[in-house]
Amino acid sequence: MRRIYTLLILVAALVQFTFADDPVITVTNQNLAFIRESRSLAIKKGMNSYTITDLPEFIDPGSCQFTSEHFDFRIIDKVFNHDLSDLNSMLNRAVKTNVTVISEQGTIRGILEAFDGGYLFIETSDGVLHAVTRSVLTDLTFDDIGQNYAKYPTLRIQADATAAGTKDIIISYLTQGLDWEAIYSAFQDEEASTIDLSAEVAVSNRSGKSFSQAQLRLLAGELHEAPAYQAPRMQKRMEEAITLAAVPGEATPLSEFKIFDMPRRTDLPDQETRFIRFLDPVRIKVNKQYIFDNAVDPQGINVSLVAINDKSSGVGIPLPAGTLRVYQTNAQTEYIGADRLSHTAVDEKITIRIGKAFDLKAERKVLEQKRISNRSEQMTVQVELRNHKEDDVEIMVSEPIPYYRSYEIIKSSHPLTEQEARKVNFKIAVPAKGTTTLTFTLLFTW
Repeated sequence: MRRIYTLLILVAALVQFTFADDPVITVTNQNLAFIRESRSLAIKKGMNSYTITDLPEFIDPGSCQFTSEHFDFRIIDKVFNHDLSDLNSMLNRAVKTNVTVISEQGTIRGILEAFDGGYLFIETSDGVLHAVTRSVLTDLTFDDIGQNYAKYPTLRIQADATAAGTKDIIISYLTQGLDWEAIYSAFQDEEASTIDLSAEVAVSNRSGKSFSQAQLRLLAGELHEAPAYQAPRMQKRMEEAITLAAVPGEATPLSEFKIFDMPRRTDLPDQETRFIRFLDPVRIKVNKQYIFDNAVDPQGINVSLVAINDKSSGVGIPLPAGTLRVYQTNAQTEYIGADRLSHTAVDEKITIRIGKAFDLKAERKVLEQKRISNRSEQMTVQVELRNHKEDDVEIMVSEPIPYYRSYEIIKSSHPLTEQEARKVNFKIAVPAKGTTTLTFTLLFTW
């Protein structure tokens, strides 16, 4: 049976101010946002007390800053409350007050003496102490929850001001519950060896607060974060909306990161994901690569599209991390795979893995493995590559090298293409409807 917790309280009138409708919101792609809002506030000289209730549920209250460019406004102390965040905080306030509990066993009214994870201990007017199991409660009513009870996330502040009057105050804070991700679409023209790349950004607000006409900034990069205050989360339904906007300008550097400024102000209702156009289609030159790596897949040959993020290839702008879906445009458009694009700087390589080649197979065998001495070993490997396509292909064969071993290629049926500390690569031509066999011998020492 669904449990209902009813509050019967008297809330004292509070001096409050609410946030403006034009905040500046910098959203990281790590479920964290930095909010800055301007507010005209009636100030008196000396001590001032304010209560702020229009707050996100995931706010880090320790990050709240109140500043003014025109006068000295000093915060003396801050108190953060959110009693509805969990039942225990409400029960703490209700100890030694009257409560009424309804369970499957009936109704009990009395003074809440104590509680723990499993029971409420209630003393009735006849002096009997009842231990009520929390798991069977269907209704719990509080007579008096206290004057400082906070139905919503509430920040109470005391501030000292050097001058009186109506002043502009900048309020800034960090909150979780805001996140963003780039979503790329790539339409491949296989004959022309190009893709048309476009992108949207999906901005999600699950912070517990709606924002109107926000100046939205998207920060791309990996920020280091200390363990933060975890404000309570309330479960709500997520909705989606699509908004088209002009393509943002070039990314602005910020320390070691990139900032993308959205050109239009945006509404960010709570529990909504908004898709905003980020990159209009650009045509990029790509190369298709077939790769066999025994450590990744013992038989499958993976297919990747590779490009360079420079202006000559067609892009040449910083690309934030996100999901990249690939579609092929032949007689009709078909979806052919997706990959995760990492943060990609200008002039870096873009590699899009789209799946395994259906008509290409590889079979690796160890033909011989023998100990040469106490500190050396010899291994001969054979890789048979089979091509069932109508066209010739080139397949990159990558052979991983075990850690803590030095190696030398004693002989090989095909020339070595690339050599790394932990991997050797051979680029092998395989004719249409044909087979090519690569054989090589490695000498390991340790």
